[in-house]
Amino acid sequence: MPGSHRGVSVEVVSSGTPVPPARPGAPAPGRLGLTARAYGDTTRLTLTASGAAPVVWSARTGVSWLQLSRSSGVLHPGESVTVLVTVVPDREPAGPWRAYLRVEPTGAVLRIDGRGAPEHSPDPGPHPTRPTRPGLPTGRPSSPGPDPSPTATASPTPTPTPSPTASEPQASPSPTPSPTDPDPGASPTDGAPPP
Repeated sequence: MPGSHRGVSVEVVSSGTPVPPARPGAPAPGRLGLTARAYGDTTRLTLTASGAAPVVWSARTGVSWLQLSRSSGVLHPGESVTVLVTVVPDREPAGPWRAYLRVEPTGAVLRIDGRGAPEHSPDPGPHPTRPTRPGLPTGRPSSPGPDPSPTATASPTPTPTPSPTASEPQASPSPTPSPTDPDPGASPTDGAPPP
């Protein structure tokens, strides 16, 4: 019986093999009837037992994106069971798909058709870039001012200010000996001219 609604449709494509008639004087064997309807992304399969004996039934599908609420059981004559076959969105393939569900002991086959979400194509729009760490300076500044100030960088980590060298003026002058107290024996050791 075909049916469809919002993405899935179901059809019984084979009713299976008929149960042979009972021998004269023997009770009628159990029979299994089925109906199927689609409701949204769910297929509702109803199995009904008839005859004089219980029916042991099973249902299975070979795909991972369809989940059955029950896959087997025993029905006594006149009893029914409803099996819900739902689509698992995380496993559903992209685009149109088709799957088959087999019900035993009759061998009936249902075909379920659906459509998964389309595959995501790469977005041609701009993507945020990950900031990179700026490299450390490889040389000394040629002539910094008396009080160099750090410049803003793209990284939250500030760039270290280079320490003054002998050829550069010092940012904070050190005390110098007073002219009245010279130390004639002292000689510069860092190569800088005396103050």
